[in-house]
Amino acid sequence: MNDLKSDVNRITDHINKELKVKEQAINSSINAIAFTDLEGYITYVNQSFLDLWGYEEEQEILGRSALEFWKNIDKTQKILDELFEKGTWVGELIARKKDGELFDVHLSASLVEDEQGKPLKLVGSFIDISKQKRAEDKLLREKARYQALIEEQLELVCRWLPDTTLTFVNKSYCNFFGQTKHDLLGKKWIEFVPEQERDKVWQKYQNLTNNPRVLSYEHQVTGADGKAYWQHWIDCPIFNDMGELVEFQSVARDVTVRRNKDEKIQYLSFHDSLTGLYNRAYLEGELTRLDGETRKGSSSYFPISVIMADLNGLKMINDSYGHHVGDEMLLKVAQILHESCDESSRKKAEIARWGGDEFVILLPDITDEEARDICKVINYKCKGTYVKNIPLSLAVGTATKESIQEDMMEVLTRAENDMYKLKLAESRSARSDVVNALLKALEAKSFETESHARRMLMMAREIGKQIGLSHSELNRLNLLITLHDIGKINIPEEVLTKNGTLNEDEWTIMKKHPEIGYRIAIATEEFAHVAEEILSHHEHWDGSGYPRGLSGEEIPLLARIAAIADAYEVMSNGRPYKEPMGEKEIVAEFKRCAGTQFDPKLVEIFLELLRGGNINE
Repeated sequence: MNDLKSDVNRITDHINKELKVKEQAINSSINAIAFTDLEGYITYVNQSFLDLWGYEEEQEILGRSALEFWKNIDKTQKILDELFEKGTWVGELIARKKDGELFDVHLSASLVEDEQGKPLKLVGSFIDISKQKRAEDKLLREKARYQALIEEQLELVCRWLPDTTLTFVNKSYCNFFGQTKHDLLGKKWIEFVPEQERDKVWQKYQNLTNNPRVLSYEHQVTGADGKAYWQHWIDCPIFNDMGELVEFQSVARDVTVRRNKDEKIQYLSFHDSLTGLYNRAYLEGELTRLDGETRKGSSSYFPISVIMADLNGLKMINDSYGHHVGDEMLLKVAQILHESCDESSRKKAEIARWGGDEFVILLPDITDEEARDICKVINYKCKGTYVKNIPLSLAVGTATKESIQEDMMEVLTRAENDMYKLKLAESRSARSDVVNALLKALEAKSFETESHARRMLMMAREIGKQIGLSHSELNRLNLLITLHDIGKINIPEEVLTKNGTLNEDEWTIMKKHPEIGYRIAIATEEFAHVAEEILSHHEHWDGSGYPRGLSGEEIPLLARIAAIADAYEVMSNGRPYKEPMGEKEIVAEFKRCAGTQFDPKLVEIFLELLRGGNINE
């Protein structure tokens, strides 16, 4: 009996010691711990609980309802109900301190039962998570601000997996590709790259995946409208805590305008802006390159032929018809040069506009004989080709590099010399053709007919003979009469043929024709010696004429003669807007204008010829 009593005492002591240890552990726990009875009234709290809620003595808490210590009483009641139903509850709540301050806690609560499963009490463990929650809230706010910032960015922003699958896109990205986020997420952005560029771009990003780093790169994508656009991308790798690559974040902006400008600048730096052919800078580089290749022993370019072509009469055409017609001529030349190369040589040929009216065809692996055949085709195509009724005329020369030591610029010089030999022989004829075309065009648009010029010439020669002009001066007078109004080619037809008096603006335009005619003549060797007379044939003896207001003998003699012959022809034959005058009226008009419009001595000679019947039409 004594032994049994001793065993019971020993077991009781052991249990009491264990309970004391547990009580000490609970009291000293850094977690706040509280017990309640089954009605929810507090029966125990440890020191950490007192400290956390701001109380000094447990008597301030014991016996009070647990509901009093929480912000949301209804939620707390539901937790108590759930504890009785499920036995445990874990979650976050907002607690209220003694001074009313609210704070966040993490609660782990349990229903304690005896060995028979009968509920005994409720126990809860509380951890202050206020700092953590504040940090989380701050992080969420920053994330929200970041998201808003990314969403409103004008730049395209996306995140994507190493296989280019999109995991995030902003509004600008959606707008650019014309799709919603729902449509885009899960797609691979590589599919937006034009197919012909895809392999190159894919290889670039494969290198990035294998060697993660920030990459700046430009490539094309297909936009919502189906057009290709250039974008500049900056890609940044993102790693997990283990240092493993998980995805990339990328930012892009559209650089299509800049790329197009760059490409245009690049194009214009090596191409002629009018014809689209290569320019001199490009061809000089090619000549240097071919020299270097051949000196290294490369035979794939050998022999190398060069053709040089020069458009005859371009300055005269520009001065007569305007630069827009000259440009049409140059474009036609570019077309002919391209068409004159057969299919095999066309693949090798590099055609360039060398200067204003000069062109060069560089022909690697083309013999001298083949180059001369191309020249024949060029000449054949030029025959019968007209622009604005002006015949197209080219002087063409060629040369071939057949020695490695010969410099390509020397070959070009030989081709130029060959071209100039032909130009000297053909240029006079070509310019004459241009002038004849100008005169025919003038006749078609005005009253300057061939018969008008013939009647003027007859009268002017009679005056010239009477005053003793030499044979060469009479020839100059003939040329002047033929060309005196050639500047009218640039005067609008409605001004030239107006049936009535010209207004001030029309008269200003009309008075430009002597200057235009001067520019045409001075640009041509055969006509330059009458350019001054063409410029002066509307000057008046008293200085009231145009364009320079010359007077008296400042006006060239031949121009004074031409003025009288021109006036007489108009008076005697009339115009659609003016009836012809009788001889008495003509004589009276010349007498009235002698000393003002006309040279009085020449008028006297002219009237004497008229009275003597020496002027017959």
